[in-house]
Formats: sequence, structure tokens, C-alpha cells
Amino acid sequence: MLIKEALSLATEELESFSSKQLEARILLSYALNITQETLLINYNEEITENEKLSFFKYIERRKSFEPIAYILEKKEFYGMDFFVDQNVLIPRPDTEILVDEVILEYKKKFPDKEITILDLGTGSGAIAVSLATVIPLSKITATDVLDEVLKIATKNAISNSIAAQIEFIQSNWYSNLSNNKFDFIVSNPPYINSADKSYMSQETLLYEPQDALFADDNGLINYNEIISGATSFLNLGGKIFLEIGFNQSKAVVSILEKYHFTEITIVQDLSGQDRIIKATHLYE
Repeated sequence: MLIKEALSLATEELESFSSKQLEARILLSYALNITQETLLINYNEEITENEKLSFFKYIERRKSFEPIAYILEKKEFYGMDFFVDQNVLIPRPDTEILVDEVILEYKKKFPDKEITILDLGTGSGAIAVSLATVIPLSKITATDVLDEVLKIATKNAISNSIAAQIEFIQSNWYSNLSNNKFDFIVSNPPYINSADKSYMSQETLLYEPQDALFADDNGLINYNEIISGATSFLNLGGKIFLEIGFNQSKAVVSILEKYHFTEITIVQDLSGQDRIIKATHLYE
């Protein structure tokens, strides 16, 4: 079978997907272990029977709504590649805004100085690894409640050559942390209200870890836990950075104010939705 024939058949198989041609090219490139550019140049080349079988297995997985990132076991985030499987959420572009805001505050408050950062609920390690890469003087503690998740985060730290900067700790939020204080606390916690499932894609609901998506109390329970404990782990003048749902800014601001955080700032995503909240710890 020729490459162009395989792509044509796969595109028909993926008819219900809006990006069917692109997805077919991505999956065939992966099956052949070549770039998409090389694929396009070699449209009239033959593929082997084993390559054909592998490719159409990937197509069947995609037809079952398995995210491409899980099929490839890879997702790009902040210009770096991260290993992902069904134990961890697939990193989203919106979360890059969270990383941007931390870097912005670092450059403003600690230019060219050492800084300590706590990443709560690290998942794939995308936030911690990105921050460690961009801020070489950072020392980062990254927590997650599940050991299998921490193994993935550690793998990503090693593959991106910054493992020495990050300490991974199995912990339910602050439960297993020592009395260390941090300059910044950052978190993208589970925040989706389970009542909002009807608005979500099939691939997310079928394949991504539900415990990393949904939260009780209208999606707010984790913000209460993170913010209430943050004052014990932040240096005075330290900042907290949180990713939030599009309709949660007022509620999260109220929680921050309850625990005497100041300089509360809301940052929008590229769609103009409230996405990041940052605030300062100035009072004990």
C-alpha cells in the first residue's frame, strides 16, 4: 500500500473528526517514525505490512475517541515534549498562561536570584518542568497524591534535563510537606463541577483521569484546601498562582480574601475567559 492510499483510507475512517486529514498524517508519521514533511514528500512510497497494521490500529484507537496525545504518548507544552498516558491529564495551552504569569512575577521580584516554588498536584510535571527550564535558579517542590503520576513527572523532568532542580513528593496537597516556606505556590487543581460533564468532549470524559478533572462543592473544594493552607507555606510577600474555571473567579477571589491575600489579579486566556488568579500573602 502506498502512503497516499493509506492516508486516503484513514481519512475516510476518521470522517466524523473535524481534523481528519491532519490526524491521519500525524498518526501515519508516528507509525513510520518520520516527520510529516517527509511523509508528504514520499506520498508515492510503499509502506510495509507491519507499518500498515500499526497505523490502522492507531486509527481504530482514535475512532474510539482516544486522544492523539495518549496514542503518541507525547504532548508538547511550553516548547518541550512531555510523556503522557492515561494516568495524567494532557497539558493544555491555557496552562501555559499560568507558567507565563509565574515567570513574569519572578522577573519582576527576583531577577537573577534563587527562588523556591511549590507546585501542588503536578500531574505530568508540565508546570514544574517548564518553570525549572526557564528559571535555572529555581528550586521546585512538586507534589501529587499518586505514585504512578509522580513517576511520569519524574520521567519528564529527566528527559528535559532538569531533574536536579525538582524534588517530587507524594502528598495530598500539603499533607506530607515539611515546614519549608516557598516564594511561590502554583497549582492547576481539579476544578470542574461534575454538573458540567455535558459540556465536555467525549475523549476527555472517556480517557482522561476523572479525579484530576472534577471537584466537589461546585468545583471549589480544592481551592479552599490550597488557599487555606498556603499561608503556612508561603514566605511573607510570597505569591500564589491558580488556574481556574471560566466561571469561578468571583468564588476563588472570595476565598483568597477570606485568608487575607491581597493584590489579587485575574488574568484572561486567549478566549477572553478568566483563567488565572494570582495573589500576594502579606499578612499572617
